Amino acid sequence: MNDNFESKEEGEASVLEGCVMIVLYSIFLIVILGVISDGRITKPITDKLENIVKDNPEFFWGDLAKSQDELDRDLLIKVSKTRNFDQCVEDELIEYQSSYDVKNDNPIIFRWSRSDREIKSLIESEVIPGWPDSITPLNLNHLDAIFEWDRANGMVYIYKILDLMDRNYSKENWSFAITVAEDKCLNTIWGINM
Repeated sequence: MNDNFESKEEGEASVLEGCVMIVLYSIFLIVILGVISDGRITKPITDKLENIVKDNPEFFWGDLAKSQDELDRDLLIKVSKTRNFDQCVEDELIEYQSSYDVKNDNPIIFRWSRSDREIKSLIESEVIPGWPDSITPLNLNHLDAIFEWDRANGMVYIYKILDLMDRNYSKENWSFAITVAEDKCLNTIWGINM
């Protein structure tokens, strides 16, 4: 073997040492410039660095930037995975989404696709005229009503309606409700109020 080549571990260690030395020399240079210039040169640099660290603590400190409550909650969720936690959250979310008031408060999220415009027109022509409160914007109750109407009328639009329902009931649109459901399940499983 040739002794001129370093092992992979030695190479990685020397790269890490080099990076640490560059950071230390940079800090030393900033301090020296600060002393020489009475802070005129380094003040803008350190102020900018301080603002970046304050605005993005998780970028610099990772999990250390989280509060103890957040860390405890994350740990409980990880441990709860073995105790039917996911099923509990799913059940809570479905129960929440099924509420008439919740559906009434959540407008339908339409895209500008032809099929979405077609379903919107269908809701306005078939559901809204018989709706008790026709002033409200199109919401998830209207979407459920057009689904039932289509089932009773030959299911011509069923795939377009299901696509719209999938997008409106996807978990990305319900992050707050998922957090509430997680907290409720942690309370149910562990007896802890979050």
